[in-house]
Amino acid sequence: MMTAAVSVIVPVAADEEMWRAPFDWQLPPHWQLIIAAPPHKPPPPNPPANIKWLTCPRPGRAAQMNAAAEYADNEWLWFVHADTILPANATQKLSAAIAKCAQQTPPPILYFDLRFVDGGAKMLLNELGARLRCMFYANPFGDQALCMTRAVWRQAGGYPEDAACGEDHLLVLRARNKGIGVRRINAAVGTSARRYQREGWLRTILLYRRLWTQQYRQERHRRQ
Repeated sequence: MMTAAVSVIVPVAADEEMWRAPFDWQLPPHWQLIIAAPPHKPPPPNPPANIKWLTCPRPGRAAQMNAAAEYADNEWLWFVHADTILPANATQKLSAAIAKCAQQTPPPILYFDLRFVDGGAKMLLNELGARLRCMFYANPFGDQALCMTRAVWRQAGGYPEDAACGEDHLLVLRARNKGIGVRRINAAVGTSARRYQREGWLRTILLYRRLWTQQYRQERHRRQ
C-alpha cells in the first residue's frame, strides 16, 4: 500500500552549510524535499533533481517554514532541522504514525524523541527533560522533527514570524489551544549539543527554561 506523500521542509540560515546533509536522506520517491533558504542565498550548482530549493521572500526561520508550507505539493508537512540526524527507520515510523491518525479530525502533530549525538553523559538529562516536557506538557520543540497536515498548520496560525525565538514551541501551544493534539513517534532523531558546549550546559538549560516558561505564560495570558 502506498504511504502518504509528505513534503519535508528544511529551513537553513544564511551562513549555514548543514543544508547539504538532507541530500543524503533516504526518502520515499514520492516524497518532496524543500530547502527553505533566506533571501539572497543562491541554490548550489546542480542540486539533485528531487530537491526543491526555495528562496523565501522574508528572512527568519518562521517565515521560511511558512513560505515552504504554502509552496509544498503534499498535505503532510514534516519540518526538520538541517543538522538533524534521522534514524534509518524514520520514514517508516513516520508513515506508520500518519496512517494511524490520518482519519482523526483534526489529526495530531507528530513528533520524535530527542537524542543528543555528542556532549557526554549529562546530555542524557536533557533527553529525559525533553521526554518529561512532552509527557506532562504535550509540548515538543522544533528539533524533534514536527510533522502535521497543512490544515493543522493553518489552523494553528502558522509559525509566528514576530517571535524572537521559539516559533515552533508557540505553534504547538496555539495548536493545542485549538483542540489539536500531539502524538509521539516511537523513535528518536539525533541533534548536536554544540550550543550547550559553546555557551555552557547549565547556562543554556536555564536560558531555554526561562524562555519556554515566559512564552507559556504569555500564551496563557493571551487566551484570557
